[in-house]
Amino acid sequence: MTRHADSVFTGGRVFCADAARRFATSVAVRDGRIAAVGHDDVVDLVGSSTRVVDLAGGLLAPGFGDAHVHPVQGGLERMRCDLSGQLTRDGYLGTIRAYADRHPDVAWVTGGGWSL
Repeated sequence: MTRHADSVFTGGRVFCADAARRFATSVAVRDGRIAAVGHDDVVDLVGSSTRVVDLAGGLLAPGFGDAHVHPVQGGLERMRCDLSGQLTRDGYLGTIRAYADRHPDVAWVTGGGWSL
């Protein structure tokens, strides 16, 4: 018999930080730890005492939160070579090459937005 979760978060997008599965739709928590991440299958862990939290289409991003930002630097990166959205070496290199081709007057290609 499967133990039910203490809490289930569902009804939104769950950021997984995993290249193979960037987003899920539900998370189950048991004993203060993430017990399952998935989609409709996580609802199977809901019992009579499970607290169900409707994300109302919002985003759940598990992890440590760092509230500081660098808006000026972030803005400058977006105005230069923007690598966000690329996931592969070829994608990064293609974006850099396209930027360099569009900006032949730029001696150094600078930018940001890459995810390690």
